Amino acid sequence: MTLHHFIAADKELPLGSFRDQTEEGLIDIDKLDQGYEMVKTKFSKPFVYEAIGCLHKPGNGIRALFSYISIYIAEGEDIEVYSCWDGEEDRQKDDRLDFVIHLKTLQLGRHVKLNKKKSIDEIAEMFYFEERQLVKIRK
Repeated sequence: MTLHHFIAADKELPLGSFRDQTEEGLIDIDKLDQGYEMVKTKFSKPFVYEAIGCLHKPGNGIRALFSYISIYIAEGEDIEVYSCWDGEEDRQKDDRLDFVIHLKTLQLGRHVKLNKKKSIDEIAEMFYFEERQLVKIRK
């Protein structure tokens, strides 16, 4: 089975392949395939895309996604990320896993304060997206 990752925003986002600053991490942002339309119910935002990359474990895929967010999301905006197994897009999200990352205040969840100069690297080293989890990332 494949763990799919979806992102949603209040505005249209650029599509394509994006690398992180190390050129090692890669993320693809694609239009939402019709077969995944039901996943839109998980989001509060109108523009939903599929994020393809290694986001189920800490590492360069996470770094690439957060680099993308830091470039394409303006200060004061947020983006939502939801992950689920292929074929389980209609399953209810697990509200216990809801999570917020504040890039401006350098707060990862409730208990982790990030280093201003290394925040994306720190996130890439310790964070990953879980099945049926909704993560709100605020810039």
